Amino acid sequence: MMAGDALILAVASRSRNLELMRGLLDEAGYRVLTADDVEEFDALLQEADGVSLAVLDIDGFTTEIWARCERLQSLGVPILVLAKRLPSGVRQKALSIGARQLLEKPVRKGELRQSVQTLVTVH
Repeated sequence: MMAGDALILAVASRSRNLELMRGLLDEAGYRVLTADDVEEFDALLQEADGVSLAVLDIDGFTTEIWARCERLQSLGVPILVLAKRLPSGVRQKALSIGARQLLEKPVRKGELRQSVQTLVTVH
């Protein structure tokens, strides 16, 4: 799948992190939908057809984020999880709801770009 064909859902509670993600994904040629709270995430999930990948920065969200991830998993959307810390309990939960990759922040731009490209290509 070409970058321009891929639609990526980017979710982060901190607007600066969301801006950085969107900028990186836009620069790489992806189409991007963004959400910075659970309500926006829910609205985007209603229109999740055609989403190639979800990039979720889970810092700042409560455990209700996992229910949204289960919905993405049921739709066959691969998930890339970002977090400042990924202790084993969080890693296990993320993997159990369909996360294909987990990255600890800070993440280098090249590493995030490569992870996105790999997951979009596999999907």
